[in-house]
Amino acid sequence: MKASEKFRQNTIEMIFNNPKKTLVVFFITLSLFLPGILLVKPNFTYKAWYSDNDPQVQQFQEFEKVFGNDDNIIIGLSHPDGILDKKSLKLIQDLTDTLWKTMDVVRVDSLTNYQAIESEEDDILIEELVPSNIDNIDIARLNEKISNDPLLKDYLISADRKATIIQGFIRPAIESVPDHSAITNDIKEKLIQFKKHYPEHIIHLSGTVPIVDDFKVATLEDMAKLIPILYTILTIILWWRYRSVIALVYIFSTISLSSLFMAGSAGFLGQTLNTLTSACPTVLMTIALSDAVHIFSALFLGLRGGYSLNSSLYYSMHKNFYPTLLTSLTTALGFLSFFNAK
Repeated sequence: MKASEKFRQNTIEMIFNNPKKTLVVFFITLSLFLPGILLVKPNFTYKAWYSDNDPQVQQFQEFEKVFGNDDNIIIGLSHPDGILDKKSLKLIQDLTDTLWKTMDVVRVDSLTNYQAIESEEDDILIEELVPSNIDNIDIARLNEKISNDPLLKDYLISADRKATIIQGFIRPAIESVPDHSAITNDIKEKLIQFKKHYPEHIIHLSGTVPIVDDFKVATLEDMAKLIPILYTILTIILWWRYRSVIALVYIFSTISLSSLFMAGSAGFLGQTLNTLTSACPTVLMTIALSDAVHIFSALFLGLRGGYSLNSSLYYSMHKNFYPTLLTSLTTALGFLSFFNAK
């Protein structure tokens, strides 16, 4: 007897003759992996795609410690009649103060805290572009200052003076990654009152921080919608195919327990939940479903042929042992090839 055939025979007989012991070993192993689920953390930033051990990443982190980073929150403000009036400037000033008070924000740039630099003969004059007391502002003088400052045009204010931005930068992810969802929710709640009290102004929220949160929300919403839909479609198809409640329970148990194994393993391996790994449950569902359908198809084929349940089960396990094993191994190796050594 060939070694491969002997391995298949011994494995099948061990499972077939000791079903209770096999289940006990299975659930003990599952219980060891389950705590890893608590270690899976979401990370939808671009840094999820890079290894912390990469020399270039480490060099970039050292750069951020000194100079900060570009992760930002941008509040866009516009008005069809322009934003260089006292009411709009007061709104910009209040939005600037609000953004300063948002969690993890370390710097804010806006018209109301911009330092205008001018020269007068041999002297360099540095003063606030917009004075703290908005009531004393000279709009004509402000327009002149903006026109003479090449850094402001199309950066903090549009050329037609109808739109401006207030930009806040968050702390670098040195010790821990900032919670983009918490930051985004914080600023969104604060903007509600501004939109209510200034309905004539158009206020938008953008920047890398809200975009990262949007990716997270979209991914979680897709998982919450697509997985139940897939389960529903599979239930209909499998019921039409087998007409057996027990078969459905076994198949979906296989899929669900495999997903738990995967999630626990991911946690212990230090993997994070991101836009790519969120597709893993669907991929694993496909593989687990394929294996289960092969096994049950052969089982019901034997039963329809007049064989006993034990004979049909043994036949199915013998027939599908290597196809299901090799399918699972080659798929795992294929996905493993996506990883780079850290």
